[in-house]
Amino acid sequence: MKKSLVNIILFTALATVGLNCGSLDPKENSKKPEYSNGSSGNNNTGNNGSNTGNNEDNTSGAKYGTWNFDAPTEKAIDDSNFEIVDGPSPPNIEGKYHVTGKFTDVFENYKSGIDSIFEFYNQQGANVQMKENQGSGRGNIIKGLGDNFTLNGTFKIDVDGCIQENSMLITGRKTFHNNLDTKGLQVLTGLSGDCEDYPTEAWATSEAYFEKIDSKSNIYKSMSLLIKPFPKNYNQHHQ
Repeated sequence: MKKSLVNIILFTALATVGLNCGSLDPKENSKKPEYSNGSSGNNNTGNNGSNTGNNEDNTSGAKYGTWNFDAPTEKAIDDSNFEIVDGPSPPNIEGKYHVTGKFTDVFENYKSGIDSIFEFYNQQGANVQMKENQGSGRGNIIKGLGDNFTLNGTFKIDVDGCIQENSMLITGRKTFHNNLDTKGLQVLTGLSGDCEDYPTEAWATSEAYFEKIDSKSNIYKSMSLLIKPFPKNYNQHHQ
């Protein structure tokens, strides 16, 4: 009788421990990874909090969330450790801006400051148009959350018969005064035409401040552009 009573008590204790510990099935206890709003190179960092909207689908191991980049751009993002912001609700950045800044991680013969005029317009959802002085980008996508965003557009630049295809990434934050504090990554993605001595692979990073100006302003700089062609014999080695 005593032995039976001990067995009953032991069984009851084990059952209670089992209930308190939850399921032993690892699938039941595993947590769905939280969606990271900022990714830099191969490492995703900067969790933005709870998953919302389409972000719940971005936990399948995609390298840059919902972004899809071509191979040269992805390689440049990894090599430069450039930060990418993803999300369904970027800030509205429409307006004309005076842009000043500098190139921060460039190849040896590509040093210059930035002093230019930039305009963003017709922002609708994930699409926005942009132009720098007389040149305009196409296929421009903007994503983000809150005041943080990444914009990706493509530019064609004709340099004495050599057509350079460029991808331009701008990651930044919209400030209280509606200015933009940004970092940029320009990537050479393709060449066509007479391109002897021009590089086949190149990228440059920048830091720039976009100060909003009157939309009717006719200020035009003689230009140290944010987006510019890569020159001949561009040094492929960092300093």
